[in-house]
Amino acid sequence: MAAGRALLQLLLLSLLVRSGLEILSAHPRLYWNDHCTPGSEWLKFTRKERAKDQLWAASDEETSFPSAIALPGHENLGLGRHWHFLADFAWLLTGLVYVLMLFVTPEWRRLIPTSWQIFPGALARNA
Repeated sequence: MAAGRALLQLLLLSLLVRSGLEILSAHPRLYWNDHCTPGSEWLKFTRKERAKDQLWAASDEETSFPSAIALPGHENLGLGRHWHFLADFAWLLTGLVYVLMLFVTPEWRRLIPTSWQIFPGALARNA
């Protein structure tokens, strides 16, 4: 049971990372503001510079990660976002089920102290 849960968590985490890389390959800049004007990014994952004398679009700076690292869509922002939020929702759902099952079953007693006497013993043990 625990191995299956760990495998599911590993699958979801790897899907989150791979879809995040897919999103970054489609638009390799991170912003703190809502305007996303060129030059206002706080972190840039590309060395490409936009030309000052011609029209520029965000698709001009797309890069591609190998399919073994990112999703096989190659520079597909929409697909990367769909997979990213689907994996995020599934990961949050598995965490919610874990917390719910923790309190429905008597397993919560392993994690939450039921007596104040445990604190002086824990302090003495660490000293």
